[in-house]
Amino acid sequence: LFLSRMDKEKGLDILFKAYTAFIRNNKGNDYVLLLVGPDNQNYLNSLGLDFTNLPIHYISGIYGDEKIDVIRRSDIVLLPSYNENFGNIIAEGFACERPVITTTGTPWKDIDKIGCGYYIKPNIEELLEALNKIYDLSDEQRENMGNIGRKFIFENFDWSTKSQEIYNEIMDLNE
Repeated sequence: LFLSRMDKEKGLDILFKAYTAFIRNNKGNDYVLLLVGPDNQNYLNSLGLDFTNLPIHYISGIYGDEKIDVIRRSDIVLLPSYNENFGNIIAEGFACERPVITTTGTPWKDIDKIGCGYYIKPNIEELLEALNKIYDLSDEQRENMGNIGRKFIFENFDWSTKSQEIYNEIMDLNE
């Protein structure tokens, strides 16, 4: 699952090349790349891809419960961005217990350390390698990665936890 706006900075050019090679190398399997998000600048057409010959589906947007359902039904979440200030879909993927592949263009460097996905350089070779690695895992291993990601996101990005930390720091300053 790739869920973001369709834009050059999101790394779709390397995603399509890596995914095409991945499909070519895994012909016996039934993989589908789902792209979800607005394409306001007609970026997908500029890439000149013929989606009719590739196992790629595009939806211009989904929201609310439908969005959560799509994330939960995906095997992995992909965000191969060249530059990203946060990457909400990464946090949402973790919350929905999905392993993630993202790049050093995002601020999610802890992914490799904690074992909930792959944090790679934004290039075709590393993305293809990460796709191969993640699909060489068993369903149980990918599920475990998703569980680790969910625990990570709720332990480190939950508002109640963060507000308590801020409160404690303020109280420490007053002592």
